[in-house]
Order: sequence, then structure tokens, then C-alpha cells
Amino acid sequence: FEDLFNQLENRNEFQINLSKIKIERVEDKNSSSNNNTQRTSKNSSKKTRKQIEELGFFGEWLVYKHLLNSIKNNDSVKWVSEYAKLAGVNSDGRDGLGYDLEYIPNDGKHSRYIEVKVVGWENAFHISSTEVLQGEKLKKHYEIFLVRNITDSSNVSIEVIRGPFDYSRQKSFNDNELFSVINDNYILKFQKANES
Repeated sequence: FEDLFNQLENRNEFQINLSKIKIERVEDKNSSSNNNTQRTSKNSSKKTRKQIEELGFFGEWLVYKHLLNSIKNNDSVKWVSEYAKLAGVNSDGRDGLGYDLEYIPNDGKHSRYIEVKVVGWENAFHISSTEVLQGEKLKKHYEIFLVRNITDSSNVSIEVIRGPFDYSRQKSFNDNELFSVINDNYILKFQKANES
């Protein structure tokens, strides 16, 4: 990843279109059969694990570069994920934080925490329980950056969703006005009870 980072750093031709978007819930007509989830899984299974990791790295790098170019105080921009460590940008970078970057907006007082998702044509993405828990904890300070058109250097777009887990405007993760939750995998954790 350090080699990939150095190659990307030497390229300056990326045009990034940034937009803040508002989202609203859409009911999944096929939720009982999970067709949308299956289609997404099939599409992503065509890519190798290495390709998926490279796309994730590339998406985080694009957001990082965008922030460095748009935030006056570059010292407030921190790439904190494992990819930052692998790129040689942050030796303390690690996975499992629930976000990939943090920054203080221009004229802002509080840090914002960004989870980067590289998405295709569909308005859907996978999110981990750690990311949801961090989003719920950080509320309006948590943002999701959706990176689209990642393979078209002249037409990359980043869409920002601010505070999707700020439940002061909603009810809960599973019952809200902003998004539908489609479960495609469960883990049931239990403890054995003594039989009497």
C-alpha cells in the first residue's frame, strides 16, 4: 500500500465533485427475499479481496487528499485507519475505530469523524456494528463519505451524509426516516444455562 500511496501522490489529475446530500428511507420491495442484498453481494464477489482492499484504500486516500486541499488547518486532518499505517502516513493507524479519518472543519470547534464507503450505482453499502456504535456515540459529528466513480479520474464524486445516526431526529437504527436496514447476516451469541 505504501507503493500505491506513492504512485497516487505523484498523480494530480483527479477532479473531485463534493456534495452534501440528504437521505430518506426507501422501502425495499424485495426485503423478504433480500434480492438487493444478494445482487450487491454477487457484484462485489466478482472482485478479488485484493481489488476490494485497493478500492477501499483509494477511496480513503481521495477523501484524505480532498480534506488536505479544502481544510485550512491541515494539522487537524488525520487519516487514522489501518490503510494510513500501511501507506506510511500515520504509524498509529489501525482498524476497528469505527471511522477512517477525522478533521476539524474550517471555522469549526469540534472534530468530525468520517467513515469512507466506496459505492457503485446503488444507494446502499455495508456497515459494521462498530461503525454504527461510533456513529451513535458521535451523533452529528459522524459523517459518511460515499466515493463514487472512483475509476474515472475526471469525474470522481464524494457525497457527504452528515449525522446519519443522530437519533434526536429519528427513532432508532432499525426504525428511522433516513434509511432502511437490510440484514443479510446475524451472529447469535449466548451462554449455556445450567439444566435442571
